[in-house]
Amino acid sequence: MGFRKLSKTQQKYFATKLRLKLPKWESEATNQVLMSAKVDPIPHQVEAAKFVFRNPFSGGVILGDEVGLGKTIETGLVLSQLWAEGKRKILIIAPKSLRHQWEDELRELFQLDSRIVDTREYAKIEKARLPDPLQSDETILITNEHFVVKYDAKVSKAEWDLIVIDEAHKLRNVWKPGKNEAKRAKAVRDAISPFKKLLLTATPMQNNLMELYGLCTFLDPYVLGTAESFKKNYVNCEPEERQEKLEFLKYRMTKFFKRELRKNVKAFIPYTNRNAVTIPFNPTDEEEELRVTFENYLRDSKTVALPPIANGFLRLVYYKLLASSSFALKNSLSNLYVRLVHHTVMLNDRELFGTLMTDIEDSLTTDTGENSKELERFFKVLYQNVHPQSFDGLKEHLSELYDFEEVLKNEGAEE
Repeated sequence: MGFRKLSKTQQKYFATKLRLKLPKWESEATNQVLMSAKVDPIPHQVEAAKFVFRNPFSGGVILGDEVGLGKTIETGLVLSQLWAEGKRKILIIAPKSLRHQWEDELRELFQLDSRIVDTREYAKIEKARLPDPLQSDETILITNEHFVVKYDAKVSKAEWDLIVIDEAHKLRNVWKPGKNEAKRAKAVRDAISPFKKLLLTATPMQNNLMELYGLCTFLDPYVLGTAESFKKNYVNCEPEERQEKLEFLKYRMTKFFKRELRKNVKAFIPYTNRNAVTIPFNPTDEEEELRVTFENYLRDSKTVALPPIANGFLRLVYYKLLASSSFALKNSLSNLYVRLVHHTVMLNDRELFGTLMTDIEDSLTTDTGENSKELERFFKVLYQNVHPQSFDGLKEHLSELYDFEEVLKNEGAEE
């Protein structure tokens, strides 16, 4: 049986299909992607995508461009090419706040549909016995690290063509022993270890070279040797050898790590010049009095409105608000007073409750005898879900939420 003759239109169609199947190491493999994407990529973004495809390292690569250089576009080019090659099982691990941004940009810029899945939705899928999105052969799933940790066994069994980790620096403490965040990072690394990864981060390390080592272990646990040997060779080396060894480390990492700096792409991205200007500010006498009085209040060890267990942190928050403006501090002071009133109820001190309520009503009543907006807000917060709006109503409401004796005992112990 012979082959039937194809029309010119059919010939063109199948030629295009073959063209889309170009292997990823071909230099022209991304041409079709560039033509169809709704982006105008600049040279370093195209080079980053080709770096991913040219890289022979089975564990994957790290793209560490500085902030604002388009790591999402670089990733979109990679995913589009993989999709054209028929490699369509992709997992994106991103912070919760960035998941919808990934979904929108992949759809709008690259015409790639994706699906966000979290632990709550996946539990519903399992309960209803719906098709498992982890088992689909053509899907771009977007989730976060908590999902990967909880369903690590199922993630490991899925045959992913690529796993993308956005904001990968959040997992860089994986090398540390015993830390909670390190345990979670290790669980993520173990779950995705069999698959090729694309790590995205603008800050692969801060002050510790071991953080960079930790990130690299996501590609291969021993790509830079053991943690002990890495420390010996690059962290604890002799000062006179340090520069030479760091240059050698940089050379070793060029095979799987690519970083672009803003200063190198100024010809393509017109960054706005930012010049810092110092503007002096002189507080009024009233503002200075507020600052001094409130700082003394925060330093007072007998302050009961601030829970001792979180005292240091809350003091820093209040100092920040105080440095911002008196308006920024106003609502926080109102909330602080609510806590004081709650404390009198827990102590079952009706007299002190009455004194505090009288003080704040006198302070926040206008000259015409009307309640100010601040006083109305205070009442709204204090008596939320409280009936009747009185000492007894508050006592009943708070007793359902707290064990008074336990709370007061803990606070006394902390002091």
